[in-house]
Amino acid sequence: MPLLQHAPDRAGIPWRIREKSKISDFVSQVVSLFFQDSDRILNDLSLSLHQQVVDFKKVDPHVHQLKGSSSSIGAQRVKNACVVFRSFCEQQNVEACHRCLQQVKQEYYLVKNRLETLFKVRTTNTKVIYQLCCEVCCRNVCQLDHVFVESHKHSLRSSVVDNPCG
Repeated sequence: MPLLQHAPDRAGIPWRIREKSKISDFVSQVVSLFFQDSDRILNDLSLSLHQQVVDFKKVDPHVHQLKGSSSSIGAQRVKNACVVFRSFCEQQNVEACHRCLQQVKQEYYLVKNRLETLFKVRTTNTKVIYQLCCEVCCRNVCQLDHVFVESHKHSLRSSVVDNPCG
């Protein structure tokens, strides 16, 4: 029987942190995909609006997609700028669309910068907390295992006890 079963709380802290880390990784991946898609869309919009004849049937779906993904990620100011942008697409107002594109880019880069900063801080903090908890738990496991082994030597006989610290 593994010795960890004698101390259920010891494994609980790192498990919780690993689970939070998995969630954080998922959110990080979603945000990363948002950045990739948004960068591509903004590039496509810039190219489309700089054509001699602007094809608003191509511009509007890009703005609509950016509006939807911004809304999904919680980038409300980007979404709001896209709503205005779409109204000018419907009017086929090229100059207003250029201004809206600049506004959308400004809002997007603001949220991108903030999210990147947030994820750098969270990633750093999560790694530090995880390392500290693993060190503390590993130390506790070794100490408790030593006490367990010493107090149960007679019943362990030739059993091998693994030291989780190596």
